[in-house]
Amino acid sequence: MLRSTIRPALQDTNTLFTLLTSTFLSFATTPTTSPSSSITHAQNRLRASLAKLKKAERDAKLEVSYGYYEPGELKKVVGVLERMRDCLGAMARCVLAERRLLRRGSVSRGVGVSGEGMSGDGAGGEVPLSAQQLAEQINENTQRSQQAIHRLMTDFISIDVDETGSEISNGLFGGNKNLFQRFVGSVAPAMKELSATCSMAIERMGNDVEGVNRTGLQDTIRRGSTAPQVLASHSGDLHTPHNHAANSTESISPATLTHITSALKSFDTHQRTDVQKFFESDAAGTVTRPVREEFFLAFLFVFGVREFGKECRNLAEEISRLRSLSLSQSAPRFWLPSVGFFDWLSAEQEFTVEQNAASEPDLTGKGKTRGDVGKGMAFRGRMVRGVLTRVSEWVGTQEARFAIKLSGAVVLMGMPGVLDWEWFREGLAVWAVVTVCFFFCDLSFFRGLHETGGD
Repeated sequence: MLRSTIRPALQDTNTLFTLLTSTFLSFATTPTTSPSSSITHAQNRLRASLAKLKKAERDAKLEVSYGYYEPGELKKVVGVLERMRDCLGAMARCVLAERRLLRRGSVSRGVGVSGEGMSGDGAGGEVPLSAQQLAEQINENTQRSQQAIHRLMTDFISIDVDETGSEISNGLFGGNKNLFQRFVGSVAPAMKELSATCSMAIERMGNDVEGVNRTGLQDTIRRGSTAPQVLASHSGDLHTPHNHAANSTESISPATLTHITSALKSFDTHQRTDVQKFFESDAAGTVTRPVREEFFLAFLFVFGVREFGKECRNLAEEISRLRSLSLSQSAPRFWLPSVGFFDWLSAEQEFTVEQNAASEPDLTGKGKTRGDVGKGMAFRGRMVRGVLTRVSEWVGTQEARFAIKLSGAVVLMGMPGVLDWEWFREGLAVWAVVTVCFFFCDLSFFRGLHETGGD
């Protein structure tokens, strides 16, 4: 169950990452006319997939699983996916804020406003506005952009916002659209290479984590094929400028890991060079470009892509380790729950959503409270613990003790008759009286036997 939920989460992560990078790169020419709701919808799908994944991870601790490695080995994979979600959330805020800034720049020049904010389908177009409407639109977009920048800085990087707000706005009212497009175009080549590598690597890792090619890979190795032939037939190419040959028979992930590492190094080198050239390309080299909102958000988006690439490399390392564990086992086996039996019985909703919802805000969807979510995800051992608790409470009552003592006495007193002892047949009447007296004795079992039978 846990492995089957990882692949949909990877697919939704890849979908949102591709959508964000393509939208950002489109700013270099003409801003995309796709509605902002497409990004929001992709974010909601990713949140739902990760919520399902977290629930499967909690349930896996309490279930008997069958596979080549225990479910606890996937804990780090889930953590990497959550960090990827955080990077994508910051990148999405950058893209949405940049679109508002470009739209605000169009309004401030009195041309009009894009149809995205005026119509429900998100289509482009110019809508003439009156002077009062223009002023209201400018004020609204200014406040929304400043709020978006504030959220980005507080959520994604650790700096004092109060001391940097004035430098970021720099007294500009929307900035220079053409200048921003030139900046995006300067960083686009390196970003395209890294984003393509990460996207294709995530698709391949989705197959790896489910063990799609495991049987074929082992069979090929057992038939005597060489390592390069095995990996070439099962890993394929990523079609990047830095394509290294794989040389490991443990898994197909090391080749993917090499591609991601090379793409990250190339991205760092080219991005640093491209940014330096952009800021040195002023006429006569005498004008220094100020710190602007659009530059700040663009830098932050580039930083988010870089961090996403690092997490993609970490994910490749974890999946490579899991593939090594899988190939080291000759056959799958059963894995018992990782929680001790008595801890499982005495746990007070330790693995329910109510206890973890405070640190997992994405588990709470819109229109639902944490209590509602928790009721729908009740701990499956609650019923068993309830039955055991009622039984233990009943055993402690006087009626239960009398019933246990009576049943034990009947068995012990009837044993001589079953064994057909001679002295029992001779003193049958006396033994019956002793049994009746013992049953009506309110003392403990052995003390009642002593008081009734005497020394």
